[in-house]
Amino acid sequence: MASLSDQLEEVRVNVEGSLSTPGSAQEMRTGVASMANIPLPPSSKYRYIAAESMLTENSSGNNRKE
Repeated sequence: MASLSDQLEEVRVNVEGSLSTPGSAQEMRTGVASMANIPLPPSSKYRYIAAESMLTENSSGNNRKE
């Protein structure tokens, strides 16, 4: 039987693969729900995303005042 980490990685790979498939919203929703239901701590489930990268990506080319 596969470990929980292996199960999580398998689901993650399948969901990432469906990102480029048109009309795969239901499949994405199911995959994300499956990932959330795997009993692992959040630090194991969610990859680290640098806040600096998110700010740079979200603000590039955007001159609006918020």
